[in-house]
Amino acid sequence: MTVAFPPHPQMGVLGLPAYRAIISNMNVRRVLMAGVTALCSMSLCAEPLKLLAIGNSFTGSLNADLPRIAKDCGCELDYCLLIVGGCSLMHHMELAELAADDRDYAPWMALFNFKDGTTYTCKDGHRIPLCDALSPVMRAQRDGSAKPRWDGNIHKALAGEKWDVVVVQQSSQMSWKASSYEPWLTQMIALIRAKAPQAKIMLQQTWSYNELAPRLKSWGMTSEQMYDRLTDAYVGAAKRHGLEIIPTGKAFQLYREKKPVTSPIDDVVGSPASDGKLPREGEKFDAVHSSTLGSYLQSCVWVAKLFGNDLAKARLPKPLEKRGCSLGLIRACATDAVAWSREAVR
Repeated sequence: MTVAFPPHPQMGVLGLPAYRAIISNMNVRRVLMAGVTALCSMSLCAEPLKLLAIGNSFTGSLNADLPRIAKDCGCELDYCLLIVGGCSLMHHMELAELAADDRDYAPWMALFNFKDGTTYTCKDGHRIPLCDALSPVMRAQRDGSAKPRWDGNIHKALAGEKWDVVVVQQSSQMSWKASSYEPWLTQMIALIRAKAPQAKIMLQQTWSYNELAPRLKSWGMTSEQMYDRLTDAYVGAAKRHGLEIIPTGKAFQLYREKKPVTSPIDDVVGSPASDGKLPREGEKFDAVHSSTLGSYLQSCVWVAKLFGNDLAKARLPKPLEKRGCSLGLIRACATDAVAWSREAVR
């Protein structure tokens, strides 16, 4: 390809070769400066995305892998997870009503991860996050010692930061009942918009249980039937309110389809027995919460959805590497689920 250089007054003095060298060096500098500018706009100079998620243990499972996956993928993220065990949308709003009258009422456990100290203020020698929206409470441990746990008030937490995204969900036991979402989802959205009007509100689509879950038997349904019904409920709620979905449940279902579960202990849901075998009769088996693999996949879905990231730089934790888990499969399930979520709410 022939490059035509523009005329320049120095060209006649220096000659064509020297002039070309000057132009070449100028172009290199421009490329380098453009690269620096791009890096700044992507991460180095970017403000972290500020995320608040309100849920239960199906939200709390993010805390294991979300910070590291976001960092590996070059995504700046500050987050706080407000959790009440087993809490439904209805119960969150009941608690929110109590918390409105008593700002010291803080039944939500808070898990958080912030990039720098600018979000913190100092009080009695402690670093207090979210502009004092959370408070440390001493909790007794099994060994008799006391350990601080952070608790929060939903009203103070919503107003305590300029959140970019606020995510809510329905409890798993109610997720497949479409009628259980209202009027509490409408009330929750109104609360968020009143306290954090700048925030984008999203729904986390939760997942269906492991086939060993006793609840499935009592409900008279399979894991797949639970998935179909909760998906219809979440998509309906998202369309009704104009919200986007974080498709954790879809990613779990895709994983089950792409890598058929031959044993319940290989599922993305459920705690495997310590010896890698099925639980013996009478032995406790958690068939409701995500497994180690499931929690990792969940965090991948959130990073892919929140940042539009392809997860190319994500790394498997050592325990999953040792189990022979496929990072390529996990990435595919997460990114395919995110693509599905865009179409589902149209």
